[in-house]
Amino acid sequence: MRIYKLANPSSRKHVDLRDYQQLITTIVLQEAPNVVVVVEHDYYTIEGNFSKGQAIRVGRNIAKSPLGEFCILRPTLFVGHDESSKERRELHEQSSTKKIHGGRPR
Repeated sequence: MRIYKLANPSSRKHVDLRDYQQLITTIVLQEAPNVVVVVEHDYYTIEGNFSKGQAIRVGRNIAKSPLGEFCILRPTLFVGHDESSKERRELHEQSSTKKIHGGRPR
């Protein structure tokens, strides 16, 4: 699982990514239809087979969207890193959003 946060720390405080859930989910699933996307207040996660190239293309497409106004440098919008299984469990336990599989809520 990879977690993506807005690269600009001040934007993390002011932007609720859940307002952009449909946009983020649509862009990610167009590139990788078999991943699981979870959008939270200040980050989103992608679980599944998701390559670096796909991550770059998704980031560029999101940077061209209305979220692009929060870029620190075009097209740097999100920073991502891998989470350990313990951190992953903690994130999912805190999560209150629906998981989206292939664009369909479960």
